[in-house]
Amino acid sequence: MPDQRSNIFSAPRSRVVATISSPAGWQQALALETNSVDLLEVRLDLLLADETALPGPLTDLPLPILLTVRGPGEGGRGPAEEADRLTLYRLHLPHIAALDLELASAATGGALLAEAKEAGVAIVLSIHNFETTPPVEELEMKARRAEQVGADIFKVATTTNTVPELIALLTWFDAPHPLPLAAMGMGRLGKISRPLLAQLGSQLNYGYLDHAVVTGQWPAAKLRRFLDELS
Repeated sequence: MPDQRSNIFSAPRSRVVATISSPAGWQQALALETNSVDLLEVRLDLLLADETALPGPLTDLPLPILLTVRGPGEGGRGPAEEADRLTLYRLHLPHIAALDLELASAATGGALLAEAKEAGVAIVLSIHNFETTPPVEELEMKARRAEQVGADIFKVATTTNTVPELIALLTWFDAPHPLPLAAMGMGRLGKISRPLLAQLGSQLNYGYLDHAVVTGQWPAAKLRRFLDELS
């Protein structure tokens, strides 16, 4: 497994992230070539939702790991109690390159974020909206909050079922920001939004291995090939 302690976000560029959300996806990840994607997102909440243990040790995975543990109110299947989710992050902190925590959890998760910084683990603070794309002003306010609490990257995933929703997300993203951003649409226009945002400089661009986690995702390998062709 690659060295997880280096800052994987030290250079700004668009990265493809392959999400592992099932045992079948885990097996596909083990067979990935090292240059096929940039990171592996381990959705711990989905992998442990119906199982008592991971399919194998994190150290078996061939690429740097971004760990995500989402609760039921965040579109995930992790523990309902935030303290239990934070404990899962801490348990795996020595074996990951980055973690993705909901911005709303940053206040209670302050100690975890400090530990991550100390360990050289990059911090992605994220928001998800499964109903619409909020106004540009609201997105900008949350971006400033993410910067204040120490995010390395601010990630936004919003619903883009309509053209105005897609335009709002693109408009917000394309403005100047002091913090590196990752952005993606979900829903009817989500699949269109993702290569557009990658071309605009989205730092993290998510695809799936065995099945999509949300509507609008690309297969990770196909997304990488398409982005390479666009470049």
